[in-house]
Order: sequence, then structure tokens, then C-alpha cells
Amino acid sequence: QQRKQATFIFTDAEIKDENFLEVFNSFLMTGEIANLFPKDELQIMAAELRPFAVKERPDFVETPEFLVRYFIDSVRANLHLVLCMSPVNVKFPERARKFPGLINGCAIDWFLSWPEEALVAV
Repeated sequence: QQRKQATFIFTDAEIKDENFLEVFNSFLMTGEIANLFPKDELQIMAAELRPFAVKERPDFVETPEFLVRYFIDSVRANLHLVLCMSPVNVKFPERARKFPGLINGCAIDWFLSWPEEALVAV
């Protein structure tokens, strides 16, 4: 209900299991994480946003599906995911191939120039 912006920062050093990247890849490619909430909990959370949906959406339709879509759109607008990865990490090229959302679904900021071996490896 607060609808505050939030940023989740995740570095490659914090990747304890490659399944983390599968979840991030899905989120970056679709904007959703499938089955994150049970359907009944999702509908309860979405229903709490009804007053905002009525005010902000002129095409508001009183259906659970519309409220869930509004909830997901609100999360997309307010949640920012920051992935910090080093291009010299030996796992970077493999992760870039296995999880295309890490490259295609991100705005990439390079803070330092890449070493020659990293450019060739990727």
C-alpha cells in the first residue's frame, strides 16, 4: 500500500546457487516471478490496491485479474534490480549465455574499461 520505490542490489559474489540467476533472468525477461505468491494471497494483496487502481486507471474493470495486473505493474514501476557483476569473473561468459535476461533485460553501466582477455572471452 505504501508503494515506495525500492532497490535490490545483488553482486556476483552473493550468487550461492545458479538458481538465483534463473529467478533474476525470469524477472528481467517477463517482469514477473511465476508462483511467487499463492493465488489467494496475490488476490488479497492486489485488492488492497483497489483505491489506487480506480484513481489511476480510467479503464478500471472490477475483476480480480485486473487488480492482479495492476499490482504487478505497480511492482514493476517501483522495484529496481541492480546486478553488480565483474566481466573478469570466469563464470561471467557462461552466465551471460545461460541467462540472456542478464544482458538483454538490463541497462549496462561499465565503470572501468574491460581487460582485453574479458573482451575476447565474452
